[in-house]
Amino acid sequence: MFYSGDDTRKPHFRQEWIGMRTPSHAGSETEYMDGSIFLNFIVWYLVFLFSTSLHEAAHAAAAALGGDDTGIGGGQATLNPIPHIQREKVGMVLAPIVSFFLMRGSWMFGWASVPFNPFWAARHPKRAFVMSLAGPLSHLVPALLSWLCMVIGMRYGYFAPDFGALHPASAADPSNSVAAALALILSVMFKLNLVLCIFNLLPFPPMDGSEAWYLLVRAEEDRLRLRHTLASYGPAGLLLAWWAFPRVFAPVFGFFIRQLLRFGMGL
Repeated sequence: MFYSGDDTRKPHFRQEWIGMRTPSHAGSETEYMDGSIFLNFIVWYLVFLFSTSLHEAAHAAAAALGGDDTGIGGGQATLNPIPHIQREKVGMVLAPIVSFFLMRGSWMFGWASVPFNPFWAARHPKRAFVMSLAGPLSHLVPALLSWLCMVIGMRYGYFAPDFGALHPASAADPSNSVAAALALILSVMFKLNLVLCIFNLLPFPPMDGSEAWYLLVRAEEDRLRLRHTLASYGPAGLLLAWWAFPRVFAPVFGFFIRQLLRFGMGL
């Protein structure tokens, strides 16, 4: 997500909800991967820090390439989570920790942000749209790489599909702690980044995909006015995104799982 560079205005939230369950796993809140809940938390939180930092760094870098160095000036164009934590302590520390344990280790949510110049965005809507897409699309890299690693692991007998748990893969040999840890890390990395990509691409404010609406407005002043108007509909937009997300995510996630079984297990 990103914020207006003018911090006196109401911020434009781009919340990244982490670890959302698919409909097929709606009743699996008490099911865990192998290992303690604290090990799961460490894996979830480290992947969360990396993924949110990647998201915001991509926003900042794309904005800089388009002529707005506000994010770079704020120190957000980095994979180092410290600047992102300093900017969003609640979204980067408190929310993910509390939500993870309240949900008994089944998921976590949080958010981060990067500043941008709203007047630059109004003058250059196409560049602003590229900036908004850069965050969600950056998640495709870790998602696809982790999916490929799970395919290779299954093909060589290190991993097996885990249909009863919250994640796609587990160790083929439960006594192999290294394989179990790798399966957990790769599963969380894949699912979390796929969630972040799809959820933030939804076209409802304050999600990143809502930036597409400004391409339909010709006048710069009207785009500034529309940004202010859409910001006031943030809560309603989040409810719409929450409603739409499982309907979009489930078929995409199912496709990747089918291809995982096809290429990894020959099923």
